[in-house]
Amino acid sequence: MSELSYVLFLLTTMAGSFIQSVCGFGCAIFTMSLFPYFMPYSTSVTLTGLTALSSNIGNILPRIKHIKWKLLISPFIGYFAFAAVSIIFSVGKSENQWLNAALGVVLILLSLYFAFFKSKIKIKPTFLNGLIVGALSGILGGLFSISSPPIVVYSLACTDSKDEYFATNMAFLMVTNIYAAILRAIKGLIDLQMILLWALGTLTIIIGVFFGKKVADKLNAELIRKLIYIFMALNGILMLI
Repeated sequence: MSELSYVLFLLTTMAGSFIQSVCGFGCAIFTMSLFPYFMPYSTSVTLTGLTALSSNIGNILPRIKHIKWKLLISPFIGYFAFAAVSIIFSVGKSENQWLNAALGVVLILLSLYFAFFKSKIKIKPTFLNGLIVGALSGILGGLFSISSPPIVVYSLACTDSKDEYFATNMAFLMVTNIYAAILRAIKGLIDLQMILLWALGTLTIIIGVFFGKKVADKLNAELIRKLIYIFMALNGILMLI
């Protein structure tokens, strides 16, 4: 990586954690939208997962008592099975053009989902639905390090308050990011340079979380979300061109 790439990496992780603190989602989606422009795809996926883990921990600590662990049993089962398969599948294929194009399609679909369908799609919090949600999260997480959209839908249906929703969602993402990091380390995708980048990214994430929480009540979170949706869609289109 060049010096410019390091600077862009740090700025992107800080912005992603800021967005997550203000909007309650978006760190991994934002970073994965930008990382492939200045670093290899495999590095982008791995660093997105690691930096998202740091952001998850920073955002979950103040709400840890609100986590509803029992609701996450079946999503964890689904995720653990399918994330392992998708990560193993992606090793050695992560520089392929089709996978980058697939990310573009995913970004476009996610932008449409969050913009138009997030509040309309409801699912019952059954064991089977939890398995399906976990499996979808595992596939998206293994290939792109973007595992939050399915669990967001599930958490909204399962929880009774904003704190429960936020804490339960972050708990799922924290545990699954740890699991994915272990799998990627076993497959040789995490080396010393990756760990150093993760440490640097964590420092900027702390800054982003700090300022995000400071201004969360002063900014129009809905406007920021809409800007993110447009940004995601444009990046997805660029990746397909």
